[in-house]
Amino acid sequence: NIMLNDFFKVFVSDLKRCIRNKHLYICLLLMAISCIAILYRNVQITEISNQKMIGTLNSFIYGAVYDNPIMALFAPFIASFVFCREFLTDGSEPYQKMPKQTAYRFKALSISIRTGLFFMFSYMLVLLIMLCLDSDPSIRQNYLAGSLFITVYDRSMLLYCICFIAFSMIYAGAYSLLAFGLSNLFNRLYEGVILPGVASYLLIYVAAALVPNVSNSVFAYIVPFQTYDTTSGMEANRYFWQIATVFAAALIINAIVIRKNGWKEV
Repeated sequence: NIMLNDFFKVFVSDLKRCIRNKHLYICLLLMAISCIAILYRNVQITEISNQKMIGTLNSFIYGAVYDNPIMALFAPFIASFVFCREFLTDGSEPYQKMPKQTAYRFKALSISIRTGLFFMFSYMLVLLIMLCLDSDPSIRQNYLAGSLFITVYDRSMLLYCICFIAFSMIYAGAYSLLAFGLSNLFNRLYEGVILPGVASYLLIYVAAALVPNVSNSVFAYIVPFQTYDTTSGMEANRYFWQIATVFAAALIINAIVIRKNGWKEV
């Protein structure tokens, strides 16, 4: 209970300081603009443009979920970048009073949770923007066949949007934790910010060069390729194992850093 109370105090302190984080506003703007831009592109190239009403939920799905190559490419970089200024040190009072290893554990957990919450807040803002742009009700479409959460979509479009947002939170938390660990492992900030995203795209090509029919091999389950694109038609268990692989790598790397005494300076 004491540990939980201590973490809650530093977490609340971290949340209060988020408002001064310029990276947060840059990432928020990028996510919102990408969703609006992709919405208008998808409306033009799909059958929904012929309908009299598109609606709020369809607007969100067409902008944020369905075939958004911008977020599919930049999601791991955004997750790594948004709180990167806190990766290598934190001079705030709550952390200065702690042992380095404890401070490191608390900061790792805080960054992972806050990055997930940032993705949630960003998509809630996008949903609000879509409501302002088009407040009409939405009619189910057939373009999501084979996508993740398709059974949820058949029951409730709103619940489908919520499931996607929850998925994005878990994804973002995993990548931010990995980026935090890599930055501290190498004691270099931007290597940690860049490496997770670059690796997630390069590893699949390396695997394809080494393994014939890589899509049916074990690499398709452990290499995080197309993980953020929930409409790619990939099997649901592959999404789970790919994110689990990122989390596992993050936990191992952070454990190594903690074993080396956590932060070099608090």
